[in-house]
Amino acid sequence: MKRRGDSYEHQEFKKFKKFKKFKKFKKFKKFKKFKKFKNSLCWRQNLNASSRKQLKIMKKIEIKNEKEIVKTLHTGRIVEGRLGMALTEDGRTVIEFVAYNRNAKHRKKDITICELESGWLKESPKKYKLFSSVKNDLPYDRIEEAMQRDLNIAMEHLAVHLGRKKREEEKKRKSEKGKVKN
Repeated sequence: MKRRGDSYEHQEFKKFKKFKKFKKFKKFKKFKKFKKFKNSLCWRQNLNASSRKQLKIMKKIEIKNEKEIVKTLHTGRIVEGRLGMALTEDGRTVIEFVAYNRNAKHRKKDITICELESGWLKESPKKYKLFSSVKNDLPYDRIEEAMQRDLNIAMEHLAVHLGRKKREEEKKRKSEKGKVKN
């Protein structure tokens, strides 16, 4: 540290510089500790009053579907959801709580159009489903014949079903047109 040509003042200046760096390092260390402490659950309780005032930026939390959520809370159950920042219509920023929708999706049951010898034909909201099951130990000719028979029967029933459906739709249209005219 001490060089041959350094004056006494220069040496003192160097010491002061080192002390200043050490002081900055100490402050940084304290800040790091505060960061860790802040991330713990009880950090708000241990802050003094002046720093609490600085942290009170937003107080309002808007809850979507609040009636349902309050009912759930009154029954003693926990409400899971997400908390996030949102802009209101007047340009303010608020904290918003949106509960998760944990209800199972209800889907219409498949309608059985016909029962086949070894399977079925069903109609779901988006598709027609054909199922045919034949034993493994039969020869290929018999398997092909059984499946072809099931397919032919299913196609006949499907044609009848679609014809019935088409007639019902036409009746609905005619009844709606009659109601509009009257």
